[in-house]
Amino acid sequence: MRVWLVNQYAGVRQTGFGKELKKRGHEVLIWRSNFRIRPGDFLGKKYLLWHDTIQSGIPLRAIATCGYRRNDLKRAFNMFQFTFHFALVALFSKKPDVILGSSPHLPAAWLACMLAKLFHIPFIAEIRDLWPESLIQISNNNRSLLFKILGWMEKSLYKNSKSILALTRGIENGIRKKVTSPEKVLFLPNGVSLAEVPVTPPPDNWRRELSLDDQFVCLYAGAVGPNNALDLAVKAAKRLEKQNVSIIILGDGPAKESLVALAGDLECTNMYFIPWVERHETFTYMMNADALLLLFLDIPVAEGAIPNKLQNYLASCKPIICAGRGEAADIVNEAQGGVVIPPGNLEKLVETILWLKDNPDKCKDLSRQGRSYVEKYFNQDKLAVSFVDLVESLKENGSCNF
Repeated sequence: MRVWLVNQYAGVRQTGFGKELKKRGHEVLIWRSNFRIRPGDFLGKKYLLWHDTIQSGIPLRAIATCGYRRNDLKRAFNMFQFTFHFALVALFSKKPDVILGSSPHLPAAWLACMLAKLFHIPFIAEIRDLWPESLIQISNNNRSLLFKILGWMEKSLYKNSKSILALTRGIENGIRKKVTSPEKVLFLPNGVSLAEVPVTPPPDNWRRELSLDDQFVCLYAGAVGPNNALDLAVKAAKRLEKQNVSIIILGDGPAKESLVALAGDLECTNMYFIPWVERHETFTYMMNADALLLLFLDIPVAEGAIPNKLQNYLASCKPIICAGRGEAADIVNEAQGGVVIPPGNLEKLVETILWLKDNPDKCKDLSRQGRSYVEKYFNQDKLAVSFVDLVESLKENGSCNF
């Protein structure tokens, strides 16, 4: 069986699915953009319409797109460019037996769905966010033509999908309310390849290089966007300046410039910004920090979000400070892997950091419990087995046997 996995930003999840498919004797091809947001470079030759390569032993087809740095028109053009170029190349490629289309944005997933319909094969939709609902809540605008088009695409995508994978319970519940066959909506979260994350932290010199050996270090690792509420971390750093506490933001993104400016305005001496590093290095930073920050805006759509970093945090054997409510907060509480506080509450954030700093034994308990939870519920290898079981059932009998 030939399977296409279509995701403009395909990474560890698609590779994990691909490895399990290959193990069972299936042929797999991952489709993604040739532009990598981080570190901001291109796979293969920049101007080739497509470029075939191998990623972790799995065939990958990189589709030509432009690069971008901010959430602006250039990023929008990048999305539609991927969609158009993907369609163009796919029409002249060897026909698959099943297509999975992922929705970091709707147009590419919708077009993958239309190709599956054209090929008369099963289509699986992977929904990573409730489009366009999330955009409407963030922008507070539901009247634009763009949102109406995205809403139409969403309905079409759900209607024509044989199965729909939701990455969070909130997304699952939201889609079930919108479809006529709720039984085809399935929960399959992101996971962690535990082989990447040993229980014992690997040795690293970054704390010594930053003169942080005697500091309690709180780390945020991930995209630095306006939805990550990282201004709260900068303000907390200022409040903790004389408490032997330092805060690090590891990563890049459109909000980084303003956060650096805020730290400068506040004259923070214990706030550090480190550029994006490769995935294995990110784990090294996380595992050698003292606590990990997971911050959310106080908006309804954030309550249904489970960012990838949560599973990575839990696997890293460090306590999590989650400033939010909803699904991610529920997981931190259920795992007993950290402390949950209200979103946007600076006083509580400062208080929690100091409490963890003064209770090292409690930090160890939270770390151990978080790791046990991710091993049980977010093991990428087990999730990949569930995905391939679904693909095989769809091909064999056209039903969702999951």
